[in-house]
Amino acid sequence: MKGEAVKISEIKGENHATIFNKLLGTNGIFLSFFPHLDTPVSRFQLQNIRETYSKIRDKGYDVIVVTLKETPDIIKNQKMPFTIINDLSGTLAETFNVLRKGLSGITCLRRTFFILPNCKVFTVINDIEAILENVEKYAIDEQQEV
Repeated sequence: MKGEAVKISEIKGENHATIFNKLLGTNGIFLSFFPHLDTPVSRFQLQNIRETYSKIRDKGYDVIVVTLKETPDIIKNQKMPFTIINDLSGTLAETFNVLRKGLSGITCLRRTFFILPNCKVFTVINDIEAILENVEKYAIDEQQEV
């Protein structure tokens, strides 16, 4: 999905409004997919996002985490500062082409996308702190194209 525009109308249901509303008034959002949030790797990555969230917000960006499962109580109790979407139907994961059938059923790939306010989408790596160092390049390149 590098540089492709995603039609907000293709994102169905309540997730559409959440993503659209987060895009308003920001320089862009990071949409980060997790198959589930209750593994040590996922908890480590969520903590990394939490620790860098103020830097992300200071630069005018926001974060939305998407999981195909219900948010575990251990994560709910931590009161994460960013939005978590429980994409139980898989519609959002399907829109971003990260939905997969595996041995244990349907899951999603662990991917992070950067979405500009004009809805152009870039696939990025999962280390949001590393992304933050380079994210202005996306915005600058986009402004030069206009």
